Amino acid sequence: MIDFCSGNTFIYNDDSDNPPKTGECLNLPNNYLGICFYKLNPSGGEDYFSVSYEYPKNLSDLDPSLHSEPVIQIESDVEKGLIIDGIETEAIYLHGEGIPPHLNIFYEDDSHNIKYLKTIIPSDEMVLANINFHNITDEDIILKLNGRLDIPNGLDLIFETLGENIEKASHNLILKLSNPNNAYLEGFGEIPGQAESDELRYGSIKDKPFTNIGTKDEDLRSAYGFIIENPNRSNKSKYINSQKRNFPFPRIYLITSNFKVY
Repeated sequence: MIDFCSGNTFIYNDDSDNPPKTGECLNLPNNYLGICFYKLNPSGGEDYFSVSYEYPKNLSDLDPSLHSEPVIQIESDVEKGLIIDGIETEAIYLHGEGIPPHLNIFYEDDSHNIKYLKTIIPSDEMVLANINFHNITDEDIILKLNGRLDIPNGLDLIFETLGENIEKASHNLILKLSNPNNAYLEGFGEIPGQAESDELRYGSIKDKPFTNIGTKDEDLRSAYGFIIENPNRSNKSKYINSQKRNFPFPRIYLITSNFKVY
């Protein structure tokens, strides 16, 4: 007995192929099976990472005199979305000072108190924290520090992407931290509070060219699935007075896609 059949191949790999959009379906012959693309959301809808410059912060858990200090704050909107030295937390704080220049690292405990963790001297490609964000793990993305604090504006914070389905180290987000005069962190880029093209870069850490995206005037989405809120607008929306300085950086969302089959 010989069976004869025919088959169709549908390729949807760019917009010119007219792929199904959100709320639309791909129906197979005789409508015996439909695949519907019903949602494309940042990690469940509202979840994100944020990185900001905050002043003042109370860091007296390390030293009573550190009750009003400048910090870089890394925050996950997902409960316990960051892991540092085995500790699950929603927020990590970087505080630079001293001779030789060093970073004091703090985290937020379950009661939302800021606790001292350790002091480090940054070096090339030092792992800072792991990701525990929905189904994202340290096999997908890790947070790194790269560079030196004793060089003005010489330290980067990196969201480094890993994974089997993309070329390693090609879809990273690289954020330049600002310390123009000393070890104290003052924001992002060469001029804190002012958007600059190279303060946010996309691409490899050092092996391949990267793209400057710090002054882009639209929301961006990376090949990996990051959404970066309008970098130019976000970095300019700063609040400054004699008591408080806050330079927010674009929120970084992670994309999840959802399909229904009927």
